[in-house]
Amino acid sequence: MAKSRKRLARRTRPRSKGKSRFKVSGVRDEAKRNWIRSKACCVSGARPGESVLWPWTRWGRQRPAVIVAAHAKARGAGGTDAELVPLERALHEEQHRIGARSFERKYAYHLRGETLREVAAAYDAAWRAAQAGAGP
Repeated sequence: MAKSRKRLARRTRPRSKGKSRFKVSGVRDEAKRNWIRSKACCVSGARPGESVLWPWTRWGRQRPAVIVAAHAKARGAGGTDAELVPLERALHEEQHRIGARSFERKYAYHLRGETLREVAAAYDAAWRAAQAGAGP
């Protein structure tokens, strides 16, 4: 009996070759991530380094806005660099805490009724246009 259980466990366990099976793309475009971080937050409109006072800051203090490149994906896989949006660090943490869909519902007014993926597609198109104009 124990032998058959071992055999069953061996067959059902996914085989790993040292790589994550959820990895979508091994390519990270740091230039695009830095470009996203230089933009204003797509929810609050705060620019990088700008002094902001938001209800989710600790004790309501004014702090400089730290913009991060957040993925607009709803799964745990993270997504590709084509689905990046600029968010303040506190908002990015909230997105992870409550989930992408709940985040979109909560901040629908600030996102002008668009989903995070639609906003990410607009940023991706702007990035591609900027690269096409800057290229030789």
